[in-house]
Amino acid sequence: MEPFDLPPELSEVERRLTERRPPPPTAGLRRRVLTAMQTERTPSGTLWNVATALAAAVLLCLNFGLSVANHRAWPQGQRLENADVEAAARFLRQRHPDLSAWEAHQFAALMQSPPALPVSWGGKRAWEGEESWDMR
Repeated sequence: MEPFDLPPELSEVERRLTERRPPPPTAGLRRRVLTAMQTERTPSGTLWNVATALAAAVLLCLNFGLSVANHRAWPQGQRLENADVEAAARFLRQRHPDLSAWEAHQFAALMQSPPALPVSWGGKRAWEGEESWDMR
């Protein structure tokens, strides 16, 4: 919207209209609006609210559990040798000259880091000499 200049008499009318306060609403209008809002409002203890809160709690517990498992699995992984990471970073820079030294180092460290958690646990197998508890 482009601004335009009003004639002085219309500018004065506009200024007086913007300074004027509107009349307050009547008591009947206030009562009708509040009644309509209260009938439109949903009750607070619906099944959807309970289901939403339960789903949020489950997701929070899963997130916390996976964080703890990830934290416990990290020390068991192999330690990275700095020379291996540097050699891999040099190799990446030779193969991909567009990578910066920092990016190559990050990719090399990522390629050599162990996964924290297995993708699937698989079945528990009996070790040699151990008896299986499977009673089939």
